[in-house]
Amino acid sequence: MKRIGLIGLACVGIAGVGATAAAEPGTVRGGAAIAYRLTIDGQQVTTWTASGVVVWCESSTQAVPIDGSGAETLTVKLAKPAGISLRTGQTLSDFQGQLVARAERTGSLTKRWSAVSDRPAACTRFAPPVADEIARTTACGVFGYRLPVSLGMAAAAPALVADEPSVDRWSDVQECPWMARDISQGGALTGSAGGDVPEVRGGLLAAALAPALRAPKRIDGKPLVATATATSTQSATTEGVTLTATTTLRLTVRLESVLKIEVSIKPGKSIAGATLGMSAPNALAATGARPGGANWDGGGSGPNQTYWQAVGRGVTVQLVAPGRHRGEPPASAVVVWIKTSDRTKVTPAGIGFGSTPAEVKRAYPRGTFVRYGSAFGWWLVDGPGRRRTAFEFSRTGGGNPVRLIVLGCRPPGNPPLRLTGVVDLGRDRIVRC
Repeated sequence: MKRIGLIGLACVGIAGVGATAAAEPGTVRGGAAIAYRLTIDGQQVTTWTASGVVVWCESSTQAVPIDGSGAETLTVKLAKPAGISLRTGQTLSDFQGQLVARAERTGSLTKRWSAVSDRPAACTRFAPPVADEIARTTACGVFGYRLPVSLGMAAAAPALVADEPSVDRWSDVQECPWMARDISQGGALTGSAGGDVPEVRGGLLAAALAPALRAPKRIDGKPLVATATATSTQSATTEGVTLTATTTLRLTVRLESVLKIEVSIKPGKSIAGATLGMSAPNALAATGARPGGANWDGGGSGPNQTYWQAVGRGVTVQLVAPGRHRGEPPASAVVVWIKTSDRTKVTPAGIGFGSTPAEVKRAYPRGTFVRYGSAFGWWLVDGPGRRRTAFEFSRTGGGNPVRLIVLGCRPPGNPPLRLTGVVDLGRDRIVRC
């Protein structure tokens, strides 16, 4: 296996990521940091074999055959989910944390003295056994430890690497044969570039992530998943015994947005539980909205009515009541339009903030596109009746994603194309549709 060289990876026990601060759930506009939860889990399996003969006495024509084998299944997971943040389009490329490792080890090693029949008198001073020597296995079984892990860039791709554990329990061949070439001697394996091989001493193979984990433009509730896989085979012959070790690694890395996606935009019906014509008390209760100051449209030839904009959990509702009012909207106030730019709210088709024009058109093919100057455009979906759902696209977000969704009534006539030309704002009269 070609080993991956990782430069500048500090292995520390504190999970975290570089420069951006975690974002709170709610409305997040393009380019802002999104909070994610990172998890890592997987397995590394190492198998080894030892075979050969050991010279025990130069006067004997026979060497002692030795054979052994063993395996270790190392199950790892991140000690606890790590909170990180990424901006739209940013790739996860910097992380330090700790893995909880559970090792299950088996091993056997036999020195076959029973196969040695040539035992000249000159060799009796060595007091060779007659029966086979079998290594003890009292330390085999299950044990655990912590393992520092880092993610960094290697060969222009994100890669994971884990240091060796600080406690060396992996060369104790007295109690459980592990990479053993004799009953009381451990083996020596070096990598192709020299130096110790960490995966046979409790560490992990270095492995690149595929695909790279990149924060999407639209949060749809699905986790971002990448795998890190690697295989290594090392072999060395010492004093007539050949040790061979093969290791395979497979880790899964997941990024899950902490934003909880909810299907709360129902085109032509409601947004976040608020419907057109709903009374103010019910709308405020459904959305958690708090109304701003009262705005009176009375006087002159204008209508004698008051309107309020109430901002709630990622949603804004326009309330209108006949007559002149101050303070809170009365029970006679009703909803005339609703809008949202909250990433957590989507339609049953999965359309929401950050959706592309192509995605919107596929989901609602009977809509009409209307261009608005050089900056914006609208995809207008009409029905039922005079109701209209408008998806506003932004030309400044890359790919013209949806940045606003409005539910209202179709305006009468052919007004200039601005928000009042998309839905009736209800300022000329209270509109019920």
